[in-house]
Amino acid sequence: MTDQQIRKRPHLIVRLIRILLPLLIVAAGVAAAKHLYDTKPVAMRQKPVPRPPLVETMILEEKSHAVVLTAMGEVVPSRNLSLGSRVSGYIVEMADSFIPGGIFRKGDVMLKLDREDYELTVRQQKALLDSAKASLKLEMGRQEVAKAEVQLMQRTTGKSIKDSNLALRVPQLEQIKADIAAIETDLERAKLNLSRTVIHAPFNCMVMEVNIETGSTISSQQALATVTGTDSYRVEAAVPVDHLKWISIPLTNANEKKGIKKSIKITEKVSSKEKDTLKEDGSITENNTIEKGSTVEITTKEGVMHKGEVIRLLGDLSDKSRMARVLIRIMDPLGLNEDKKSPLLLGSYVTADIKGKTIEHILPLPRNVARDGDKIWIVKDNRLFIKDIDVIWKNRDYFFIAQGNGIASGDEIVISELSSPVDGMAISKLSGEKP
Repeated sequence: MTDQQIRKRPHLIVRLIRILLPLLIVAAGVAAAKHLYDTKPVAMRQKPVPRPPLVETMILEEKSHAVVLTAMGEVVPSRNLSLGSRVSGYIVEMADSFIPGGIFRKGDVMLKLDREDYELTVRQQKALLDSAKASLKLEMGRQEVAKAEVQLMQRTTGKSIKDSNLALRVPQLEQIKADIAAIETDLERAKLNLSRTVIHAPFNCMVMEVNIETGSTISSQQALATVTGTDSYRVEAAVPVDHLKWISIPLTNANEKKGIKKSIKITEKVSSKEKDTLKEDGSITENNTIEKGSTVEITTKEGVMHKGEVIRLLGDLSDKSRMARVLIRIMDPLGLNEDKKSPLLLGSYVTADIKGKTIEHILPLPRNVARDGDKIWIVKDNRLFIKDIDVIWKNRDYFFIAQGNGIASGDEIVISELSSPVDGMAISKLSGEKP
């Protein structure tokens, strides 16, 4: 073997290795794949196990709830008066506060009229009275003379006078006494008219409008000014007619309100003598007279709070909304007796939160939990039950429902959504929370 042949031999071996090695690797891979395929596990066919839908729940808890009704209303005066004079005359003096916005206490002097004519009338009546009293004394003297003459006539003639009253001047005496009484009455009237030349504030008031000035001549029929009382203002608040049963209104006769379930008891936050009585038939009997009305929080647009009280129910419905109207009294609205952030102004539109009666043994329910407005989903023994609810009261966030019809305190209700709820279907719950 030549040297050249010896050098070429290793090159042939390398070539064979390069050709055979990939083929061996491919063959090994194919063999491994076939083995895995031949030995693969076989899945057994089974029926799918149904899983109940998972829901979130909360627990109903019995509570007492104080009803609060929110209403809108306008501030109106409790007392409004067109001020006039009982006598005519010439205005000589006006109080400095007798301008729009001026404040007066009851009895303060507002105006003074010229007194001269009325003082002259008083002096004239006094003179007439003195004259009449003098005539009475003269007549008494004449009566003594007439009495002596009658007695002398009876002694000389021996005859008695049938009608001695005329002879004794009794009618003349009675006439003078009547004249004196009439003059005394005129004198009292003259003094009264004199006192009326000073015009006083009829009550604690604010002047709203003035129609006269110093130097004006006024008559007894003339409106001098418009004044409104400052002790209290009123708010006319409109409330739905079916909400009136929750409001305590003084001097009403609300006997035997029907339709309240036996499991519900309504009370008023007043004295024990004024609480309602729950009858066996589920109705409520109230006292014929309620001395204290529901308390009210009045809020202005500026956020200022005032305390009020319901005092009356108006006897008609509002023309536009056909709602009932209640009168709410606000004491010291201008803050004259105590410091307040801001006075309450007439004509303002305010929000009235009326604190009504308290409902006991009631179940609060978030509004978003109610289904179709009048149903709830209850969970018992991991099953769903659809129940109708009896809504006693509702506000912006909650329905307050009565117990009964399969609904009681401690029940779990579904608060999550279900695509196709069916009464009696199986469900699985996450947890129960109190509202």
